[in-house]
Amino acid sequence: MTFCPRLAAFRMIVSTAIGFSIAAFISPSPTEGSDDHLSEAKTVQKKTIAIADDIVAATVGVTSRQGPGQRGLRGMGSGVIVSKEGLVLSAAHVTRMAGKNLTVILSDGRKVDAIALGANDQADVGMAKITTKGQYPFVKVGKSSSIEIGDWCLAVGHPLGVQRGRSAPIRLGRVLRKPGKAGTRTFIGTDATVISGDSGGPLFNLDGEVIGINSNIGLDLKMNNHAAVDAFHANWDELLSGKNIGSARFGSDARRNNGTPTDTRRAVFGIHLSRNNDAAMIAAVSPGGAAEKAGLKGGDTILTIDGNAIKGREDLVRVIGSAMPGQKIKIEYRRDQETRMTTATLQNRAGETPALKTPDEKQSDEPKEKKADEKTKSILQQPGAIERLRQATQRLIGDSRESKTNRELLDDFDSATRDFSKSIVEFRRDGKPVIQGIVWRVDGIIITKSSEIEGDEICQLGGEDYEIRGITRNEEHDLALIRIDAEELTPLRWEETEVPLGTWVITPNAQGEAVALGIVGVPTRKIPAPHPSMRQRNKAMIGISLDMNQDRPIINGLAPQGPAEKAGLKSGDVIISVNKKETPTRESLISTLGKYKAGQKVILRYERDDEQKQTIITLILSNQLRGPMGRAGMTPQQMMSGGKKASKRAGNFPNAFTHDCTIGAEQCGGPLLNLDGKAVGINIARANRTATYAIPVDVLQKTIAKMIPKIDKEETGSVNDDL
Repeated sequence: MTFCPRLAAFRMIVSTAIGFSIAAFISPSPTEGSDDHLSEAKTVQKKTIAIADDIVAATVGVTSRQGPGQRGLRGMGSGVIVSKEGLVLSAAHVTRMAGKNLTVILSDGRKVDAIALGANDQADVGMAKITTKGQYPFVKVGKSSSIEIGDWCLAVGHPLGVQRGRSAPIRLGRVLRKPGKAGTRTFIGTDATVISGDSGGPLFNLDGEVIGINSNIGLDLKMNNHAAVDAFHANWDELLSGKNIGSARFGSDARRNNGTPTDTRRAVFGIHLSRNNDAAMIAAVSPGGAAEKAGLKGGDTILTIDGNAIKGREDLVRVIGSAMPGQKIKIEYRRDQETRMTTATLQNRAGETPALKTPDEKQSDEPKEKKADEKTKSILQQPGAIERLRQATQRLIGDSRESKTNRELLDDFDSATRDFSKSIVEFRRDGKPVIQGIVWRVDGIIITKSSEIEGDEICQLGGEDYEIRGITRNEEHDLALIRIDAEELTPLRWEETEVPLGTWVITPNAQGEAVALGIVGVPTRKIPAPHPSMRQRNKAMIGISLDMNQDRPIINGLAPQGPAEKAGLKSGDVIISVNKKETPTRESLISTLGKYKAGQKVILRYERDDEQKQTIITLILSNQLRGPMGRAGMTPQQMMSGGKKASKRAGNFPNAFTHDCTIGAEQCGGPLLNLDGKAVGINIARANRTATYAIPVDVLQKTIAKMIPKIDKEETGSVNDDL
């Protein structure tokens, strides 16, 4: 299965707001009582449970196909139905060009035909229409202009693609960054985690209204970007009629408008930006475009334009969007760790460079540039300039003080978790935490995750260290009963009733502090073995990432000291064949390389600056890559788990539900609590950036009932592995 183009890249290789009346909980004050916040959270929880089924039912998978007979799977994304006739809102990079045939996968698993309508690439919004006759579940479209930082929201989509037997997972988040004006590339920023496959899925407020569309992510779990739904409102009729507007490629390709004349009044730079990092890094330049004529190449990173700092693609869109065709711009850029300068003359969308008729142009250019440079220097020399730059960088993520992982916010939930410090244990090996466990019985019986326990760990409880005296394991559910020499322990309190979809959940640590807040996003089901996309990332690699906004396999990142970098490949190179097998698209390259194993050599032919070259590369396993991919800062495994350590066994469970508490593997084995302070399950696996699995209470009790007689038969000091 292929991935949603933008979420599958590193920034990609890849939220929405809430309007409700409990203002104190939306923006909690550290001086307010936590009991009040907990009570308010329970009120809000009623809304998430009430709308959960409806928002999931309206969320769909969107598959793009090409070629005769609809063959050739192009990509997988998500969408949301907003009318009973089947109008679908999605991301522009999912629906692609108007007229493309699509397959929409409904929440009940049915597949229906659809056709893409219009799209705004700059705002990353696109429409589609289901063409199979029928009436479909739908939700209301809200407004993103009304959201505020700190509002709660729900992101829905199909992470890693549609999975049989799994409904679209719900994820809880808060708005960290508000959108700009409609139609711009200023996204809603949230900590409602999304990943590859979620692209095009909806972001909801707590009234169940769509306020955004999942678009792209950064590496941090708090960097989830959603196109503002107001971008649809701004051009609703045009999109509905099938028009494509607002190119995000900065190029002059009229074919993206189906051959219709382009707007010659709009300035075009002629570059394709990398999705692999937050900086304005060029993946490729358009032949004959302004950037190419100025000497820019793939791999260059734009730092300033006319003295204005360019921190990312949004800054670049803003600056170029306000310029005119024929205007000259002074560009500072970085190439191979060296800062350089050049000047470009912007073209129009027809590829022309018209004369710019501005009064006193010659007299104003030189002073303007000098004045901008002097202003920049003056700002940097002011007291506190560096701190202000740091804060500006933070704005790329948003206001982290409002994050659902903010310590002050989590402290407000400690009243639901603080009594558990006597019931949660921590297993440590060589002084480092390995896994948590739960007191099951007063006489020293602990339940935990089996695959992380080797038997030589030290069990810590209430400041005391205990040795493991016996183990009984259940491989099917990955559970282990541990015996320690202890008496009069405090067993956990368990919730006996079923946990509804949309229930808020808390993960505590061994000290009884809330460390993560989330929501039950998928009901109990059979969890399959790790998704093929996850396994793919542990297979043989050459150490590159591709620009997922391009059909051609254009490199936009290389792993330091990886096979590709050692072979001399660079960002902007286009791979054209592997062992003489042509690879005209990203998908064909991924498919071709996937047939080889680590240690095998391949002849790679590539194109650079209109010249074809070739090299021999030896593939290695992804976990052998020494450093971060390109400038992204993380390996593929870290990217998929959002920087959290994934569990050794992260799937293949007969019964578990999904939630989105952002914990690491070492925090599994412990309890998952509801807002009433009762355990609703045991965290059994950290799967990926968006998902943690928990075994529900009823399954846990039945399984442990079968295990108890075996551990009771053990003699002190024995270890019995019942596999």
